[in-house]
Amino acid sequence: MRGSTATDTEKGGNLFVKSQQNRAYFTLTLAYAGFLMLGLGSGILGVAWPTMRAEFGMALDAMSYLLVAGTIGYTLVSANSGRLAQRYGMRWLLVGGVLTTALASFLQAFAPVWLVLIAGAFFASAGAAALDAGLNLYAAAHYSPRVMNWLHASFGFGSVLSPLMMRTIFEADRSWRVGYVVAGVLNVALATACFFAVWRSLAVLSQPDGVSRSERLPLRATIRLPLVWLSVSVFALYVGAEITPGNWSYSFLTEGRLIDTATASLWVSFFWGGLTAGRVFFGLIAHRFKLETILRVAMALGVLALLALWFGGTSVLTFAGLTLLGFSQGPIFPLLMSATPGRLGQHAANAIGLQMAMVGIGSAAFPSLAGILANRIGLEIIPPFVLLLTVAMIAIHEALIARSRRPVAAAA
Repeated sequence: MRGSTATDTEKGGNLFVKSQQNRAYFTLTLAYAGFLMLGLGSGILGVAWPTMRAEFGMALDAMSYLLVAGTIGYTLVSANSGRLAQRYGMRWLLVGGVLTTALASFLQAFAPVWLVLIAGAFFASAGAAALDAGLNLYAAAHYSPRVMNWLHASFGFGSVLSPLMMRTIFEADRSWRVGYVVAGVLNVALATACFFAVWRSLAVLSQPDGVSRSERLPLRATIRLPLVWLSVSVFALYVGAEITPGNWSYSFLTEGRLIDTATASLWVSFFWGGLTAGRVFFGLIAHRFKLETILRVAMALGVLALLALWFGGTSVLTFAGLTLLGFSQGPIFPLLMSATPGRLGQHAANAIGLQMAMVGIGSAAFPSLAGILANRIGLEIIPPFVLLLTVAMIAIHEALIARSRRPVAAAA
């Protein structure tokens, strides 16, 4: 009888362990799917923009209206993501974020006037911010830099699919609106999966390991740290250097260098493909080198890629530069995010929220400024503009490394 009881206990323990493992797999699956959808949504606008602005009769730099509206929505939600998660729970934050993004996609797809499209951009970014901030906070606390890179690689896969999807839609003589319908349907499917398939596993997403609500420091204490301002500045410059070519490369190639639309769509997809490949590759070697070393190498490769893009004309050098640019940028965001807990300790949760808010600001401010400059000077301004952002990012990142070696105050 005792042996039987022990066996039953052992079986029960094994079932519990297996249940916990299944929850962890479900959570990881959710994270991959979430980042995939974030990438898919981010890549549509750049390819859709030429036909979209023609339909609404807007100027080249009118994209800035959509980007600014998106920034407001993204920043509002990102800056308050920790508070929202504590009040409503992480599962409602994630499910609500995906549903909001889905509804926004349908709003954009069927927008009858320009103002409705702007409203759709606001809600799409607000929904994406809820998903993005929550998943990044959890991933930074629970996963290694290797897994962090692979999670963000799924964002790259989604971004690769976007221009290819839009190319297929245009070749079938369909409207850009179809792309947003597809994104909306896929987001509804993701929200359904969140609600039913991984509902229980989402309970573990409430707080990072070792950080209870009582231990969370007030936001004002985090904001006072110079290290935080260096960190958020690097994130802003990085996302500007990524989203600017992501949004403007298609217009730059087709309207600036008169490359045919099919080739341009393919080349843009290779930019996002390079981003994905960079995250997969550097994820494989992340445990062998210091994060600082990988970041420095990646940023230096970005400078070389932008020089090739700037002086490549219509040759294969432009294609190589665009692909290398994506590859070099790939590991930067996930590795910077992975380094945040070690650099900022108990301030990490607040800092990640601020970093994600700055991502929203940078992803609108810098591409919008690039559009204004392109409208006044010409689309050839895009490569040197991104190069300037990259050089500034390198300089501030070096200051961040130097400052992070000093002790961080626990509270203020």
